[in-house]
Amino acid sequence: MLAPTGPRTPLLRALTAGLALSGALTACGGTGDDGGDAGSPGGTPSADCAVEAGVPAPEELTQRLDLGESVTWSVASGRTGSVNASGVATGSSTADLLPTVQAAADAAGWEVFSLDDEGFEAELLARADAGALLGVNLRDGACPGQVLVAVSVTDYAGLS
Repeated sequence: MLAPTGPRTPLLRALTAGLALSGALTACGGTGDDGGDAGSPGGTPSADCAVEAGVPAPEELTQRLDLGESVTWSVASGRTGSVNASGVATGSSTADLLPTVQAAADAAGWEVFSLDDEGFEAELLARADAGALLGVNLRDGACPGQVLVAVSVTDYAGLS
């Protein structure tokens, strides 16, 4: 039986919260005069775009999706049957990072059942035979060359 993946599930709520929290790791500034455009993320690079030291990736996450040194993790939490992490990838874009995430998911034995790639933002959902779900959300950050990353792994078999 497949677990629900609608917007009200814990997996997708965790991804949404992770992206919001990962923004706390970086603060991007510019001249403050963006001309009122509501265009794509970007802006004037500044010292405010520096990524601070992160936290180690939880072992529960690296065992299930190892992104290596691609991401500086800012928030990581886990409990029995669930692990969530968010952070920032630098020197990249969503379009550049998505193949790395897909390769890591394939290497870990995940079966991708949903992939929504809009170029500046992408969501990947995958399942494992043992009843676990993986959700990854990538979004180009406000600072050039930065991608906000949120990952959630939920083992529904382990929660019951």
